[in-house]
Amino acid sequence: MLSPAQRLAMVLAGLLGLAALLPAPAAASRRLTDSAPAAEPSSDPGQGEWIDGRATWFEHPYTGSCGYGKLDTGYSYGYDAVAAMPDVSPDYNSSCGRCYELKCRGIQATAADGSESWDRHDACYDTSKTIVIKIVDTCPCKGNEKWCCGDMPHFDLGNKAFAKLAPQGKGIIGLKFRPIPCELGMSASQQAAEQRVEASAGSPWDKMYTALHYGAAPDVFINGDLGIGWKKTAYMDSKQAMYTWDSTLEAQPDGSQAICDGFSMYGGLDFHAQNASLALFNDARAVEFWAKGGAGLAFRLANLMRGSCNKDTTMIDFATGDKQGDFTRYYFPMDAFDCTGSIKPSDITRLQWESKVGSASLCVRDVRVIMKA
Repeated sequence: MLSPAQRLAMVLAGLLGLAALLPAPAAASRRLTDSAPAAEPSSDPGQGEWIDGRATWFEHPYTGSCGYGKLDTGYSYGYDAVAAMPDVSPDYNSSCGRCYELKCRGIQATAADGSESWDRHDACYDTSKTIVIKIVDTCPCKGNEKWCCGDMPHFDLGNKAFAKLAPQGKGIIGLKFRPIPCELGMSASQQAAEQRVEASAGSPWDKMYTALHYGAAPDVFINGDLGIGWKKTAYMDSKQAMYTWDSTLEAQPDGSQAICDGFSMYGGLDFHAQNASLALFNDARAVEFWAKGGAGLAFRLANLMRGSCNKDTTMIDFATGDKQGDFTRYYFPMDAFDCTGSIKPSDITRLQWESKVGSASLCVRDVRVIMKA
């Protein structure tokens, strides 16, 4: 838990950094439509000052770099409420899974190189209406120099999110934005689903600031949603999720969402942090998750580029007696991994399940890093 002074420092740093925030066109074809969407009630869940920015839009947000896969089912933020963040943004290293509250504003939209300019003062449907979006993708500066290279804060919105604020035919609009905990942008039913799990202690704001402090959230994957700063990858898997963009999410009988997939020899699943300077495991006590299946899978902590801690673990050795339907709770103390060699806790950026015995299957949910008191 951060102290009040730390939270205040994080707010100030965030607002200063966000003044340079950017996302824009993540290369995609444009389909123009000028029909207004159905009216939705405005909300105002955010805190802090609004920051001026800009937005464009892109199609196919389900192919995002954060690894969510298809966003049509299972996620609290679907394809109509997502965006890409520029890779030159000061917030980029912990951007996956972050949420922002947005509203449209009228501007003279000028490309960074000054080559083009459009009057967008009358583009907005309603400048008082707000929406909340989640970052699921990257807008690379290279190839998007007009919008995603830092001349001003910029979001590249999924086309359906853009269409809530202005006609897609406008192409580019002004924004006002501010960071917000994702929980505050959910519907009441979605919030109730999140509360099925006893996640990390603290208010939504405390948890957001804690994630930014460490570089990623202790709640890695809860009820089907990735935590702030985390990406997901499945490889050599039966769903070929890396190529089909299937989310690998499956609804469970109790209403929860789990990642379920099968793996060939040396195939597996991982969650890895965007931030190479992750500090989360310096204060970690254990890793916990619920799973079914998993026979023949090793579980390890690793650095994405440099290898793993000294010991791989087998799931059966760390099963607890806790059951929920077909799921068992697994609890791995940090010393089980022996992170005392070339990979130390300060180097860990990856949680990884990998098949060591040929074909294996796994359903996993509610993955979290348990922090020291």
